[in-house]
Amino acid sequence: MPVDAGPTREIFRLAVEASPSGMIAVNGDGTIIMINGEIERLFGYARDELLGRPVDILLPDEVRAKHAIQRSG
Repeated sequence: MPVDAGPTREIFRLAVEASPSGMIAVNGDGTIIMINGEIERLFGYARDELLGRPVDILLPDEVRAKHAIQRSG
């Protein structure tokens, strides 16, 4: 019988949110899929302003292009 991922996913989300360190999760395309409250505080963006956006928006202009290339492999 497979384990229900729902409770596990929620426990993971709560652990990320409780972390005193800023945490960002991105998918393979570099799209932000999860952040915690510390990231909101550090960068000054609301959660809904970051989710679904490319992680590169959090980088200084002078390194954005290079980061995108490195991230793509």
